[in-house]
Amino acid sequence: MTTSESLWSYFQFYNYQRPHQSLKYQTPFEAYQKGQKIEQNKGAKAAIFDKQITP
Repeated sequence: MTTSESLWSYFQFYNYQRPHQSLKYQTPFEAYQKGQKIEQNKGAKAAIFDKQITP
């Protein structure tokens, strides 16, 4: 598995499968779909994709 494939796999897990405590135990994608306002720490950056993509 290449580095790009490994990163892609982790981002898919992080955004679509892993519940986040700060999002009331939703995934970032679920929170995005519901239109919730997500508070971010100063300087923090996050990527949330509109749909799942394949490598």
